[in-house]
Amino acid sequence: MIELQDVKEHLRIVGEHEDNYLTALTLAACKLFEAKTGRILVRPQELPKDEPKAVELDDLIKQGLLLTIGHWYEYREASTSLTLAEIPLGVAACWGPYRFYNLGGATP
Repeated sequence: MIELQDVKEHLRIVGEHEDNYLTALTLAACKLFEAKTGRILVRPQELPKDEPKAVELDDLIKQGLLLTIGHWYEYREASTSLTLAEIPLGVAACWGPYRFYNLGGATP
């Protein structure tokens, strides 16, 4: 969904030694976006007309994905001496507007 080069620029990584790991983090971050928002993330210009839960990747969603990937890249373990908190606050600000609410009463 996000180009690997964009992820590497965000993290200031040069070289290819972590490409597989960064790709896995990117896929996981996209899945997290979908789980947190109830949306289906699609590439720009691929928005299906018959799927109300689909949303195109835009700059705000991308920024939240990059923040998430950066957090996971920096803190690879579940334990730390730091005070634990949810992933970066900016992620909620980036993704909050995309939360899908089914107001029709039907189960999505």
